[in-house]
Amino acid sequence: MKLVKAEKIWLAVCIMGYLFYNIPGFPQYGDMRAAVIHGVVSMVWVWAANYIGFFIINRIYRLKKPRQD
Repeated sequence: MKLVKAEKIWLAVCIMGYLFYNIPGFPQYGDMRAAVIHGVVSMVWVWAANYIGFFIINRIYRLKKPRQD
């Protein structure tokens, strides 16, 4: 199965989000406000990337309708 351009972009965005979330020492340890902001930005990034990606991929690969026998 060949990956289309939209799937490659979706994969890159999800990997960048994962790397952003897991940067060691960012935000600084003990900084509660930065930790909350980092968590919210990471959560929004992951949700947006997944839902927008699911929508785009669903438009490319439509589900087949079941046969009515």
